Amino acid sequence: MDALGIVDTPAEDRFDRIVTMARQLYGTESAVFSVIDRDREWHKSRSGNTIEAAERTASFCSVTIRGADTLIVGDASKDDRFSATAAVEGDPNIRFYAGFPVRAPGGEQIGALCVYDPTPRDAAAIDDSMLRQLAHLLEAELRVAPVRR
Repeated sequence: MDALGIVDTPAEDRFDRIVTMARQLYGTESAVFSVIDRDREWHKSRSGNTIEAAERTASFCSVTIRGADTLIVGDASKDDRFSATAAVEGDPNIRFYAGFPVRAPGGEQIGALCVYDPTPRDAAAIDDSMLRQLAHLLEAELRVAPVRR
């Protein structure tokens, strides 16, 4: 994470465009590109969400990056992994969540592209192919040095 130099940096259009597209495609209230550092989940890019960071323990992103594919949760309030977390019990009141791991140029899973909403959805009806493709676009952006002005 340190080598990428993206944690605690300002928003960047190159990530924001992709995150906004994910939110619009899935019709969710929020979408984020989150990265995991030593002790937190930090949202490098967010659309519809004003929360900048969350605790790493039991975060949706922490669970997502432990897998190799999309994590879809139809109703987080009924999922033992998440039902007692602050993001479900309080703001932003997450019920539906879908996330796909994002890899650094070296192949390490460092975060996730996530869409979420306070309204539950049928997880079996979610087509994750676009979320996967958008996550790969984020990975491509991570391989390009940011333009510093």
